[in-house]
Parts: sequence; structure tokens; C-alpha cells
Amino acid sequence: MADGDNNIGELLPVDVLIEVLLRLPTSSLRRFRLACRLWRDIIDTHTTEMQSRPKMLVTTVDTIHLVEEGLPSSRWTGAGYDGMSLVGTCTGLVCMYDSQEPNGPIILANPVTGEMLAISLPPPMRHAKATSDSRLTFAFMYHPTTGRYKVLHVPYSFDKVWLFTLGEALWRDVATGSPTEIYDISKGMVNIDGMVYWAVKGWEAKVVSFDLNSEHVASVRPLPKVLSRHGSWHLVEARGKLGVAFSRGWWTADKTEVWVMEHGMAGRRRTWSHWYNIIMEKPVDQLAHQHQLTLPISFTTHDDDSEFDDVLTMRWDSYQEGGRCYGGYVSYKHKPSNDVKKQAKHGVVEISERDRGAEVAVIPTHHIRPRTFAYVETTEPLSVYWLVFGYPC
Repeated sequence: MADGDNNIGELLPVDVLIEVLLRLPTSSLRRFRLACRLWRDIIDTHTTEMQSRPKMLVTTVDTIHLVEEGLPSSRWTGAGYDGMSLVGTCTGLVCMYDSQEPNGPIILANPVTGEMLAISLPPPMRHAKATSDSRLTFAFMYHPTTGRYKVLHVPYSFDKVWLFTLGEALWRDVATGSPTEIYDISKGMVNIDGMVYWAVKGWEAKVVSFDLNSEHVASVRPLPKVLSRHGSWHLVEARGKLGVAFSRGWWTADKTEVWVMEHGMAGRRRTWSHWYNIIMEKPVDQLAHQHQLTLPISFTTHDDDSEFDDVLTMRWDSYQEGGRCYGGYVSYKHKPSNDVKKQAKHGVVEISERDRGAEVAVIPTHHIRPRTFAYVETTEPLSVYWLVFGYPC
């Protein structure tokens, strides 16, 4: 343990320190976890919320479904949830957007306490026509050091982005410092550890980042060399790191390589590692649908000492329920095997009609591919922000 850890630990007996920490609100505990390893271990060991394994939220254009292992998926319904699509989730709070309602607000909610808070749209969207892709222009973020929640909006054409800090009254614009660029919405947007990443259209692959702490927009360099090849790619999250899923199609199967950004030692440039190879066999029946990686969360979260995470996929299929036939997306998880060719350090997944993987959930929907997010329940109140806005939803 570092010297700083010992000094903090000597101030109070451990049992007294435990009693003090457990009386603090969840928002404070998240910040105090960063003080030292002793405090982090105490908070992680003695608080229920920190020990909870994330559940999965699956969202379509106008529905949100909660997926718990071993249970049927359940749709969130009722006032505030019907017709909504999920923008993101941070520490148990969720951010939602209604792309079906012109000039409808953004809603922040705590599903456990039932509290909701409405936020007006950023200026560029107040007179623009909403589309099903409008939800993909937002990111919901949490800064662990300050304990502040923020919503980021990236317009399709941008030389600045818009930022809303929960607890303040108005949106602020943040200049990118670059000429106007076009947000490549097909590549997705990923929010990881105080950073938001998205792609920009152009002749060459380009990814930019927004730093929640400095509020600075910068290009991500270098990118994996695989992006210079012919194929398609998406941004994904893998174990709390930025990943790129690069896919190429063949006659009988599609192959996806997942490359993950790993920061080098201080003063060294970032590097990209080849984590997974995923081979998805094309169905012989041309009417059947093929597996696709779930986005932006494509992997389950295991304990830190687990070498392999499960890979998550979805495919549209028909299913039986109550003697009737329905259509929807079926979610699967797949256990990677060792890569005998030593190309992918976290393994290979091969998906076929004979081995579809373990079924996780069925999401009844007729919409295009749903999106997935990790979710942990919390009792953290939203009511502390009502004084700023005047009233809840």
C-alpha cells in the first residue's frame, strides 16, 4: 500500500472509518473511492450498490427493456417511459429522449426512486425535425471526481458541441477548434470513463474525443491500421476501454476483428491491441437473419481476474409465446476460446446455426437493431436538482 494510503488509514480505526463512510450518500462514496486503496476496498466491500453486477438495458427507437440473467426481459412502461429511447446510463441514473415528439424534452430518471427531471433540448434541435437517429447525437456522462452529470450533444454538422451540466440552467457551446466536420452517425458514439468518442466522415478513418474534465475536443491518434483496409467498422466498449469492431464479409461468413485502445506508460503514445476474432456464419436460408454484435456494449463484464469476457450478439428471429408466433430480437452470449493462431489475445468466437450461443433474452420489437447499455440500480435522489429547474417532470 502506498504511503498516502497508510497515512489516511492511521487517522481512524478501520471499524470507525467504515461506520463514517457508510453514512454518506452514494454520490459522495463514488468520489471517496478515489482517495486511496483502503477507502476504495472498504466502500466496495461494505456497500450493496458497489457490489452489484450490472444488468443490461436494451433500447429501441421507442422502448426500453431490462434484461436480468435467468429472467424474461421486462419493458419499462408508464408515464415518462412510454415512447422513449435510452441515450445512456450512469451510476444508476438514465437519460432518455423522445424522437417521436417534436421539441420533446430530454428526461433524466432514477427508475428505483421513480424521480424524473426534464431538460430542454439544446438550441440546434429546438427547431429541427427529430428523426430516429437523433437519439444517437447525445451522450450522458458522469465525472467521478466532481460528481457532476453532463449531457453532450454533437450536431450532424459541427464546429462546436453543446454541453448541459446537471445543476445548471442552460446549455453551453464548446468550440472544437476545427473547421466544420460531419458526424458519422453510422459508427456510433461511445462514452467511457469521462471521455466521449465519435467518428467523423472523410476519406480516411477519423475519431474524435471529448474530455469531460477539460471540456476539450481532440483527434484520437493513432487509429488501428486495420481501418485502412476495405470493410465496415463501429465504435464499441470493451472492459471500460474504447474498441473498434472492424468487419469484412465473405461468401460463407463475416469476420469481425475487435481492436482495443490501451494507454501506454506515461509519455508514450497510445497503442491498439487485437483482442477478439468473431466469425459469424451466414445462414444457408437467405430469409434467415445473421448474428450481429450488440452496440455499443458488446461484451459482458466479468471480475478483473477473468481473462475472457462473453461476447454479446443479437439476431432477428421468430419465437413462440402462448401458442402464438411473434418476431423480435434474440440476444445471445458466446464464450471465446483460445486463439490457436495467437492473433487475438482474448480469444475467438465462432457462431453458426449449430452453435448460436446461449440465449440471454428476447426483445419483442419490429424496429431496427436495438442498442445495449450496462445498468446498476441506485437510490441516489434526483430531487436535489429540482431547486435549479423549479419542478420535476
